Amino acid sequence: MFSSLGWRVITLKYGKRLEAAFAGPDGAALRQWIDDCPNTLYSALTYKGGAAWRQHLEQDLGRLPGIRALLARHDDAALHKLMTNLAGHDMEAVLAAFDEAASSDLPCCVIAYTIKGNGLPFAGHKDNHAGLMSVEQMDGFRRTDRAIFESAELDGASLFKTWWHVALPLARPALMAVGMLSFLFYWNDFINPLLYLRSQMLYTLPVGLLQLQQMDRTNWSILMAASVLVTIPALIVFSVLQRSLLWWDSE
Repeated sequence: MFSSLGWRVITLKYGKRLEAAFAGPDGAALRQWIDDCPNTLYSALTYKGGAAWRQHLEQDLGRLPGIRALLARHDDAALHKLMTNLAGHDMEAVLAAFDEAASSDLPCCVIAYTIKGNGLPFAGHKDNHAGLMSVEQMDGFRRTDRAIFESAELDGASLFKTWWHVALPLARPALMAVGMLSFLFYWNDFINPLLYLRSQMLYTLPVGLLQLQQMDRTNWSILMAASVLVTIPALIVFSVLQRSLLWWDSE
């Protein structure tokens, strides 16, 4: 779509570590294996970690001496880091793409492959599409004493009352943080509204800001004023939820 509108398109798929592995013995087979790997399997292996990567690579490519040598050089943690080295998480690759984009005056779209939730405890999990919780927040939930819920049950509380009066207050700071991050993600979303909305009356502010820029690229006062208007709702949401976020950090 971008190419048809005259944009340059730069696609970033693999990071520098994976590219180096592809350049080694039997690297072409490794690249082909990843290219052919279904997204569901790749996500599951990302969630399970290095041991799962090793098992599947030994099963499918273990006959190749180059792959056996690669597996021998990497422990499970290093293998997981290698196999999840997509270009969107490789700053060297990203900066190189930005330098390439700056070499021309044409508008440029950089499409980078990433792992949703990269670095978080549920990266690659099939249910991670709405989750933005940190490792510390997940550990906080895991440390919750089940005796609290058992006491509520002994006091005659129903399942709904236990959830409403016990579980929800405990989770409120984390829910505030996730809510704020989710709001910022969707508020700033540009690609999805640009792809799916056909009426200018329904355009979101990021898309409208692009149209404003295209109409007058040099009217910086109007562009800056529009940028401030786009930022204000995010600042309001953060200000409202800031106290809960600080309380969570203190806990």
